[in-house]
Amino acid sequence: MSNKKAWIKLKPHSRLVRELRYPEVKLYLAENGLPFKVLLLMDCAGGHATDLHYDGIQVEFLPPNTTSLIQPMDQGVIRAFKALYTRSTMEGLISSIDEGDDDFSLKKYWREYNIATCLANIQNALKEMKQQTLNASWRKLWPDVVHDYEGFTPDEVVHSAVDKAVRLARLVANEGFSDMTAEDVDSLIDCHSEPLTYEDLVEMTRSASEEEEEAADDDEPEQRGLTLENLQELCNMARAMQQRAQEIDDNMVRAIKFSNRIDGGYGVVQGHFFLLR
Repeated sequence: MSNKKAWIKLKPHSRLVRELRYPEVKLYLAENGLPFKVLLLMDCAGGHATDLHYDGIQVEFLPPNTTSLIQPMDQGVIRAFKALYTRSTMEGLISSIDEGDDDFSLKKYWREYNIATCLANIQNALKEMKQQTLNASWRKLWPDVVHDYEGFTPDEVVHSAVDKAVRLARLVANEGFSDMTAEDVDSLIDCHSEPLTYEDLVEMTRSASEEEEEAADDDEPEQRGLTLENLQELCNMARAMQQRAQEIDDNMVRAIKFSNRIDGGYGVVQGHFFLLR
């Protein structure tokens, strides 16, 4: 965990391992008739306790600054997913243009891009993520189990998805689309590698406030859809729920799980921020 904003405190982490992971692993091994012998691999994040001692559990720490080099999901799988998501988003846009009328508005389309649309694109991207691509992600960590599937490596998947996204973008008769290049799509995929923070959301809302005000009409009903203002409201509500759960729940592990569920649910719409900016 190289992102300092994501660090956790030593004591909560120790309790998390003892109260959550330990019972789950013990139950799994018992159900499968296996002895309680566990190898727990951890990175050197600042919030990870180094004095964990449990009977039957061997704790080993990865060398510093190696997580991004050997962690399977960091070996191109996440980037491949982002490329597939981008391609699916462009396919949805072209489909809407084809099905729309002469009054089709690109700005209106993005403003009406909602959570359901986002989830549909995520599902499409996951369906396109083949087992062969996941297999290739183990090359640096466990090369003996990797097979050479031509056309399915993360780099090949990214190249194909980016190329398709560019060709689709050029079908859109709007500035910024017709002259889009593969480098533009690559930059979009790579520029948001860090998790979106609450501060990012506030800043983005402020930067788009003037555009939001220009598009609003006092005579029209409240605008629906996944707008920046609505996302701001959702974020505030989510943070309030997380704080309240930590205040009233004596079971820290349960409160953490509740908070993580909220973060996970909110994370599915992060990609939409970059489309609204």
